[in-house]
Amino acid sequence: MPDRYSYAIERLRIVDGTPYCFEHTFFNKEIITYLNSGILEGSIYSYIEDVLKLKVAFVDKYISAGRLSAWDAEV
Repeated sequence: MPDRYSYAIERLRIVDGTPYCFEHTFFNKEIITYLNSGILEGSIYSYIEDVLKLKVAFVDKYISAGRLSAWDAEV
C-alpha cells in the first residue's frame, strides 16, 4: 500500500449474526491522527465527523468477490 496510509484496518462485518463481508480500509494518518479498537468497534465515520469535526467529502470503495485468502477465511 502507498506510504501515505498509516492505518490499515481489517474488519469482519456481521449482519443479523451472519458474516456479511470482510473489509480492508486504509486511513491517512496525517488526516485521521488517532484510531483505537473502541473507535473501530463503532462507526469510524461518526468518529471522523463528530469527534474530529472533519467532513467526509468522498469515499473510494472497491467491491470485489472472489476466492478468500487464507487469512480472510480464517477470520
